[in-house]
Amino acid sequence: MNKRFLTQILSLVALAIFGWGCETGHFNEHMIDGYEQETEVTDVQTVEYTLTDGDYSTISKNSTNASIAEQAGEDAVAALSAIGKNKYFGSADEAAAYIPAYLAATYPTLDNGSVAMITYTTAIEMPEDLKKLNAATEYTLTEDDYKTIWESEEDYVKAVTPATASKLAKVIPADDIREGEYVAVTYNYSAEEPKTEEEPETPADPDVPAEKYTSVLGSAVLNDVVEVKGYISATSTQGPILTDKTGSVLLYKTTGFEIGDEVTVSGTISSYNKGFQIGTAGLTIEKTGTTEVKYPQPIELDGPAMDELLTTRTEDGYAQFVKFTGTASAGKYINIKMEGATTAQGSVYGASDEVKALFTDGEECTIYGYFCSISSGEFINVIVVSVDEAPAIEAANNYTSVLGGVKLNDAVEVKGYISATSTQGPILTDNTGSVLLYKTSGYEIGDEVTVSGTISSFNCGFQIGTNGIAIEKTGTAEVKYPAPMDLTGAKMDELLTTRVNDECAYYAKMTGKLSISGNYYNFNVDGATTAVGSLYGVTDEIKAQLADGMSCTLYGYFISISKSGGNPKYVNMIVTKVEPVTKGAATRAIGKVESVKKYAYFKWSGSAFEAADVVAVQPADFDAMGQKYGSFTSPAQDDYLPLFLAQSYPYALDGDVKNVAFRCYAGGTTSWKVDEYVFDGNAWVKTIYFEAKTDQFRKNEGVWAVDRTLELDFTNTSSADTKAFYQYCVNWVYDNKDVAMGAPARDNAGVIISTDIVTIDGAKPAGSYWVSNYGNNEFYTGASAYYGNMDWRPSAVKGGFAAAGMGDLSDDEIVAKLKEHTAEVFAEVLHYVYPTMTPEQYKKVVVKVYAYGPNANYAFSFEVTGEGTFAYIADSIAEL
Repeated sequence: MNKRFLTQILSLVALAIFGWGCETGHFNEHMIDGYEQETEVTDVQTVEYTLTDGDYSTISKNSTNASIAEQAGEDAVAALSAIGKNKYFGSADEAAAYIPAYLAATYPTLDNGSVAMITYTTAIEMPEDLKKLNAATEYTLTEDDYKTIWESEEDYVKAVTPATASKLAKVIPADDIREGEYVAVTYNYSAEEPKTEEEPETPADPDVPAEKYTSVLGSAVLNDVVEVKGYISATSTQGPILTDKTGSVLLYKTTGFEIGDEVTVSGTISSYNKGFQIGTAGLTIEKTGTTEVKYPQPIELDGPAMDELLTTRTEDGYAQFVKFTGTASAGKYINIKMEGATTAQGSVYGASDEVKALFTDGEECTIYGYFCSISSGEFINVIVVSVDEAPAIEAANNYTSVLGGVKLNDAVEVKGYISATSTQGPILTDNTGSVLLYKTSGYEIGDEVTVSGTISSFNCGFQIGTNGIAIEKTGTAEVKYPAPMDLTGAKMDELLTTRVNDECAYYAKMTGKLSISGNYYNFNVDGATTAVGSLYGVTDEIKAQLADGMSCTLYGYFISISKSGGNPKYVNMIVTKVEPVTKGAATRAIGKVESVKKYAYFKWSGSAFEAADVVAVQPADFDAMGQKYGSFTSPAQDDYLPLFLAQSYPYALDGDVKNVAFRCYAGGTTSWKVDEYVFDGNAWVKTIYFEAKTDQFRKNEGVWAVDRTLELDFTNTSSADTKAFYQYCVNWVYDNKDVAMGAPARDNAGVIISTDIVTIDGAKPAGSYWVSNYGNNEFYTGASAYYGNMDWRPSAVKGGFAAAGMGDLSDDEIVAKLKEHTAEVFAEVLHYVYPTMTPEQYKKVVVKVYAYGPNANYAFSFEVTGEGTFAYIADSIAEL
């Protein structure tokens, strides 16, 4: 954008966007109040950087930005979230508001005076509807939705068919959505209608008893759509804590529930400040009963442990029940100062009046509650359950709570039990997680063990290898497995793209058909387009239960993802149980149908969802285009979509418009994007509603802020740009001050070619006659295009024929008048130099000149008041 301005005036000015990166000391000494030259500046830099797709996600998740948005209201919160999804800012003002926090986090060591030139993408004149399409929320139909569509708890299939397609819009939740907003819906579709068949009795699984609560929260990852059955274990003004068998999470901004309420929750896993939560978007909650809450054995935190959390909590995590003791600092916020902590403090999150009353400023207290997030690089946020008095806590077992919070290269000591075995090693389980003991042998399911070793990883699965491992068997126990994660075909395909970080093993099940080839035991699951199950380290005992082509349900531990041809493909499981599938094993009483995953966009009218006029690229389309992961990797969509549209709309007419929605991988995440395409009679052409903009940010007094100041440096008297600017000044004075009537003779560039004062009827018109007969200098301001300076010598003014204007003034008064005139003329000339400049682009223009006479450099500052209009900032003249 800056270059565009420069070309408009034929390289009139050399734009030195502050140019102070090379002369920091000079700038500080003359421009910053209180600066002393002897102050040591350790790291002042000028940084030039273009934001990547990943940076927009980082900016949208920055805790400081989240606080800014929350204070501005829910529209700002939604807009901040959209930045991460859209990979652009909605306006330059958004960039100015949110980039400073990103710079503070990215360049923490840069000192005051540092400048960052940040290039980013911003929307320009984008249709409001297209903005809303790109900010659409996502929703995946649940099993309950299919029951609603088929109007039966029993006679249903997990698919939409032609007969039920009209009911799809009715099951999309409308919570927290406003009129005109969109939802991108994922659902199963079958062109085949199911046939009713008699449902035989389904045998109960003897090893997996019916569970009152789900085991979802321990394994769900960011953006997963989940259905959780659990109970409320803590409350706060920011929402309650939901707990199921394997984890706890904050239900952000949810109200109306008490500790002990049993609930069924459907929603999407989001995160804030390294803590998982379920937000209000698409959230449904049903209270199903009450229960007496017993808490797990708390993780005890001291000062050093809290300090360690500040650096080790690098990934989003679930809430953990903790206990710690410290001194309360009770004011507007309740913080807990911890002995032995150098940085960390406990912080009571979402304290109700009832909780606040439990604290006294300056007194020691012991807190029991859920550690849910970390803010400002200092505060360990805890939702309080009890103060000083321990709540009801489950009897302790002998197992540790270590594995659920491990990270790569951690040295650990774990007390737990063996929950599965394989030829590649057993699965070790403690209270919070499970992990493979790679190449360890000699142990059986139920063996209690104490293990010391180091966390390593393979194929995105944590394990403990043989290097330095020590294992001691301490007893035996009866193993009870949690409710398994259901690895459907769609879920397995999803794992190929979402399982990008190392994780612990999860107890799971998958139903499909076995394929045995030599030592390879693969498992094909209906609905999977790419993923294949793979039985890992199959023992002879399990092999004896298997046969090629066998249909069965496998139970065991999902441990890792392995590749084929460099691409993720195999979902690896250590099997604990094989259950053959017999007729009627399905949970429904109508015939099975083959279905495919499909996408559709719906728009909320204020009272109902309506199908949107959007072309959604379907999973089958991605497959046809060779996109193995069901998405484009940006910017591949720009190559494929014109061809896709040409094939889809062979009879398109000139001017036809299509909004195309597609899944896109960029910056480490996969999300929906919508681009507009127009047919020009020959090809489909993408409409560009974005532009790259460069803004300057400056760090001052420890704070980064946008600095939209354009500096024009005309102190170089020999510069062609300097002389050109002064010629503009001479021309303006000639036109507006020197000749009140008549018109000067100019060439095509606007330079005066007739130096004679215009006469009318042989007489000079009224005027002060400020311009010399050379036509390249004037005495109204002292501008000289010939010498490239401002001639502020009083003697020169008095000696010229402009004496009538200032001849009676003292020398000091003449210089003051020249400065006053300079401010006036520069404001007018800037209009001709930058006729299209707006306050959104620059707030201020600083013009630096060299004045002959005083023999010094001066700066004049002007506010950009409108498009191409400038106003001198009073008293801004400064000698440099």
